[in-house]
Amino acid sequence: MIRYLVLANLAIGLFYILYKALLQNDTFFSLKRVYLLFALFFSLVFPVLWWSEFCIDAPDTFNGFSALFLNKTMANSQATTPLLNSEANWLLIIYWGCVGLLFLQFLVRLTSIFKIKQKSKKRELHGYAVYVSPQKITPFTFFAMIFIDKAIAENKKVLPLILEHESTHKTQLHSFDTVLAEIVRIFFFFNPFTWLLKQEIQFNLECVADNAVKQNSTDITTYQYAIVNAGTSRNNLSFINQFNISQLKKRIIMLNKTTSQKCAFFKYFSVLPVVALLLLTSHLTVANKRISESEILNSLNKTTNANKPTVLEWVNPDANLGTITKGVPATATYEFINHGNKPIVITNVKTSCGCTSKSYTREPVQPGQKGTVKATYNAARTGKFNKTITVTVNDGSAPQQLK
Repeated sequence: MIRYLVLANLAIGLFYILYKALLQNDTFFSLKRVYLLFALFFSLVFPVLWWSEFCIDAPDTFNGFSALFLNKTMANSQATTPLLNSEANWLLIIYWGCVGLLFLQFLVRLTSIFKIKQKSKKRELHGYAVYVSPQKITPFTFFAMIFIDKAIAENKKVLPLILEHESTHKTQLHSFDTVLAEIVRIFFFFNPFTWLLKQEIQFNLECVADNAVKQNSTDITTYQYAIVNAGTSRNNLSFINQFNISQLKKRIIMLNKTTSQKCAFFKYFSVLPVVALLLLTSHLTVANKRISESEILNSLNKTTNANKPTVLEWVNPDANLGTITKGVPATATYEFINHGNKPIVITNVKTSCGCTSKSYTREPVQPGQKGTVKATYNAARTGKFNKTITVTVNDGSAPQQLK
């Protein structure tokens, strides 16, 4: 979850910075719409491209890490774990509480649209189905519904221009962009770039509609006065397509701006390095996770092996027979204890020379019981000798060498 939030919000920030640095002043409004939608969709999707690899073996890794942690700091973990869980729970409560409040605000605004619809009269004006409100409102479109007020409906000079603008919002489904940006803002409310990107999406949609009016009308001066009047004297809904007062000046500047040169189109290829960087970052988080898992498991294995109680304990792995008589057999007895929870069976006993004979406990040695290995050495010559016996058992441990 944390990985997803970090990567998604990092992507939104990078796309916004690139947009402000290179693209915002272009007049390729439709292309900018594609870019902004791509920025949202890519930011939401790319963190999960390697999600299955990122999550693979997560339970085993978690269990291994937990075991390592508990083996080393059992007492301390009992004191700190409740505190950590409490802090994490409070963060989740705060996050979902904020999301809930913002979503409630979103629903209230949606409700206000349908209240306006209920109070409005549906009319056919210049070939468009329009809801005419008795109260002063900023003209706006919500999916297939166009809303204007009575004053604009009665203004024969302004009405065709406003309807051209709003019909562009309707036919190109601009409300989809706005609602998507609003939902992303709700869930990523802590990231200022989501708020800023939403504003850019709204502003560019207005520019798309303004440009449609510019291409289909010769009376741009009247249209500019109309949008200024609509934006400064009427109520508006802030999350849908609307005449934003703070952006009116910029909209008029863009409306009168000369069309960007075609060579400016190549600036949009600058998004490719950003996409590559984000994909690489996402993939590296998976690789780093694998490395971390490997380090944790290696540490766990070392700690487990170091702390693992001996299954088979030899009481006297070394025996000194002292001085013995040539030709007279001497016997050394080695004892072992089974500290495990399963029976131990001696599977092989190998002597280092033919002058040594052996005998050992052949039946299974039960947990807590003792077993023996006996070595009888018959010296055929004089001098100092060191002989060994190698014992192998079924507990999986390395063979034990007895001297």
